Amino acid sequence: MPKIMQVPMLMYHRLVPEAALQCVQGRDPYLLTESSFEEQLAYLSSKGYSTISLSDFIAHANGKDVPPQKPVIITFDDGNESDYTLAYPILRKYGFTATFFVVVDSISSPWMLTEEQIKEMSCNGMSIQSHTLTHSYLTNLSREQIEEELSKSKAVLESMTGAPVHFLSIPHGMYDNAVKKVAKETGYLAVVTSSLGINNTKRDLYSLKRIDVRRGISLSQFALCLQGQGMFWRKFMQLLKNMLKRILRIENYASLRRKLLQLK
Repeated sequence: MPKIMQVPMLMYHRLVPEAALQCVQGRDPYLLTESSFEEQLAYLSSKGYSTISLSDFIAHANGKDVPPQKPVIITFDDGNESDYTLAYPILRKYGFTATFFVVVDSISSPWMLTEEQIKEMSCNGMSIQSHTLTHSYLTNLSREQIEEELSKSKAVLESMTGAPVHFLSIPHGMYDNAVKKVAKETGYLAVVTSSLGINNTKRDLYSLKRIDVRRGISLSQFALCLQGQGMFWRKFMQLLKNMLKRILRIENYASLRRKLLQLK
């Protein structure tokens, strides 16, 4: 029987240079400075962490491979241009890899990844996976629409990179058993969510947890999160937000959130 392994999976979104942070409108909690990201990768390197892919995680879960002593999975959602211009060079500097979940219809839009950037990253060891076709609220869609979001995004990315797309990141953190079922039927081997926590190799592969690395996090807080510690208050707040999403409906909640954070 394979050993049960604890694996933190970090979730990032968009990076900005330190000097540009003052020019950014709103209070987006998912906006992280380039220097903070590098500081975190330097910490991982100094403490002996090794990045693994989601394919590695599944192989370890099935007892088909020996995991490194201190594994970590790094992920980015959305497909922002900063994935290539800022995150990618820093990852390569430290010899790390990451999984980039891309919204297919946003490719080559302003401030988003281009097809050429995606191909280069894929050729250099980065994993390019699906964040759906249009970043829609999947729980609001019919089964046929969910299937289109998942299957078309998978096909486009596979054609673009020549590499398999086996993993899905849920937009807006909203999913249910119907979404999980369609993901499995359309060829996805695992689904990652926005639920806060650390996975072990016995976890349901279609509801994997992540640690969202937020703006303003200190290095000591980052270190605690890697151990699954210091997250009680954040988990409580996530439960509260999920309750509000159900009460207000997700579209109304998202609109209210944008107004409060002064986001466009």
